[in-house]
Amino acid sequence: EFVQKKGGIEPTVGAITVTFTDGEIVFKTGSDLGVGMRLTDAHKERNQYCIVCDPGYLELPVFLFDRFSGGLFLDSLIGESDEKNALAKFLEAREDSVSLMSEHTPWYSWPHLSVLSTSPIRSRPKRTYDPTREFSDPEGSDVPMLLMRTKATQTKDWEALKKQLVKFGEISGLFQNIEVKNLGGSLGAPFQLKFKVRGPSANIVDVGYGVSQILPILVRILSPVTSERLRHIYRGPSYFLLQQPEVHLHPRAQAEFTSLLVQLASPRNQSFIIETHSDYMIDRARIDIRKGHIRPEDVSLIYFEPKGNIVKVHNISFDEMGNLVGVPPHYRDFFLKESDRLMGFED
Repeated sequence: EFVQKKGGIEPTVGAITVTFTDGEIVFKTGSDLGVGMRLTDAHKERNQYCIVCDPGYLELPVFLFDRFSGGLFLDSLIGESDEKNALAKFLEAREDSVSLMSEHTPWYSWPHLSVLSTSPIRSRPKRTYDPTREFSDPEGSDVPMLLMRTKATQTKDWEALKKQLVKFGEISGLFQNIEVKNLGGSLGAPFQLKFKVRGPSANIVDVGYGVSQILPILVRILSPVTSERLRHIYRGPSYFLLQQPEVHLHPRAQAEFTSLLVQLASPRNQSFIIETHSDYMIDRARIDIRKGHIRPEDVSLIYFEPKGNIVKVHNISFDEMGNLVGVPPHYRDFFLKESDRLMGFED
């Protein structure tokens, strides 16, 4: 069942009914309970159950598969114990109907995998954005809309995300503040993104181009960290495929971005696969290894070496001091020759 999104411009899922031959379970979106899911109504004789969810839960495409199948959601379901037990028995009796995983695999070891990829070139900034339909775009053109809606409808998530964005902006030297300025009285009105670099805040098109290029990546990798709702749902690893995140970033920002990835990867079971040409990113990773911010076995450098019409792949590892291990003979050959030429040595 679809309903009008609160404070939005698109329909959203309001209820999902799972029907069996001898009963049903109804998931409904309610007010922001802050608890995830609550069993609000149970008719044990008719095997009818109603579960009210926090806003946004039913919008996730993995909801039924990752949270419902095999009774996985019972672990975090709020409600009367006797009603929960009745629901558990009802599901257990129909395990063959709802289980999508092997019966020999305990639910707590099931993977909850989310994967996100970015384009090597992100979307160009705009002076004024017009609200559009909500979608996911590897180039990040959906991120301004996401920021606007988050600020308007999820204040806590916005403040947490903004805090993380500003923290990186300051340490990287890119910006000191970010604001979403609505130019009308509704979510359907145009809006602008403003950044404070030095002095007064300026439109995103009037600051360094690197800000608009790194912003989609920052929002995507920081949103699961700052959002309690997403942390509650995705309790397993997340994988981020980042293509050339260093585009249009100065060296300091490139290095600090690597340290940010290290901070996110170490405690939160997140993994980042990065395509890069940046020595600054690689060197900062080595520094973080040496300082003990990440274990050397958790970092791998895949080096692609052209050999005629083929490309040879080398897996370079690191020791505890950040030194490269297993380096092929021609690794960084170009840079070494350039240094020799700069000092006046012949080729």
